[in-house]
Amino acid sequence: MTRDEMEARRLNAAGELTRTKGSQANVARKYGVTRTTASRWAHTLSNEGMDALHRRTGGGRPSKLTPGQLAQVARFCKEKQITSAGLVKAIEKKFGVHYHKDHACRLLRRLRGPRSAITELKH
Repeated sequence: MTRDEMEARRLNAAGELTRTKGSQANVARKYGVTRTTASRWAHTLSNEGMDALHRRTGGGRPSKLTPGQLAQVARFCKEKQITSAGLVKAIEKKFGVHYHKDHACRLLRRLRGPRSAITELKH
């Protein structure tokens, strides 16, 4: 389930909790979550409102590459077979940004999927 889908599920459940005064157990069953999760959503809804149930952005350091640059890297990775070390060199040459090869491996995994990263680690 994607983050957007999880957010939609939370918001739909919250709407049901407020509009129909649905029980937390029924909401939990309907949306496929534990009663504890439904209770947590109800508590957050009553104390902080609907906005608190929206998806939060991830923490951590922001990307060194812009979304446009990441899209270019994704296209490049799909067109060529490249190792994480090769990706480090390509990014540095094209954008002047240095990534560690371990991070480049994670980037490859995110752009291509988990199976390709196994190959990258072997090189």
